[in-house]
Amino acid sequence: MRIKAFRAVSVILTLIWMCVIFSFSAQNSEKSSNTSAGVIEKVVSVVYPGFKDMTDTEKTEKVESLQFTARKTAHCLIYTVLGVLSFLSVISYRKLRFYIRPAISALICFLYAASDEVHQLFVAGRSCEFRDVFIDFCGALLGIAICTAITRCTKIYHFVRAGSK
Repeated sequence: MRIKAFRAVSVILTLIWMCVIFSFSAQNSEKSSNTSAGVIEKVVSVVYPGFKDMTDTEKTEKVESLQFTARKTAHCLIYTVLGVLSFLSVISYRKLRFYIRPAISALICFLYAASDEVHQLFVAGRSCEFRDVFIDFCGALLGIAICTAITRCTKIYHFVRAGSK
């Protein structure tokens, strides 16, 4: 019974996170840029002490110079979370061999990343880019790899290993 509850909770969390990703992707380009610029400005004001003393023009230039890197990092991190959640959703299926579970999780993440980019074709000012699918998928693989390593190195392995023989 514990496994079914674990599976249900992890699947629900995965679906909620997919909805969060979908909502970010549904933002038009202007709103998306403003959202990321706001986050960048808050982070830079904490990390870069002289930021508060800059003129508005200098602040804007600084934020704009970090936009690309910040947005791609966000892609990676958002999908790292999806990789973790999808791994947790799949890991409780004991009839699957252990090494198949991360593969299924990776497939789920890849298909979602690809569909997310296609979805952006229909959003004003957004585009579908293979590079973003790649970045998203790498983030998901990072999350899956972390979970796999933790699972293999802890007692959790014994919990999920049953049935994989």
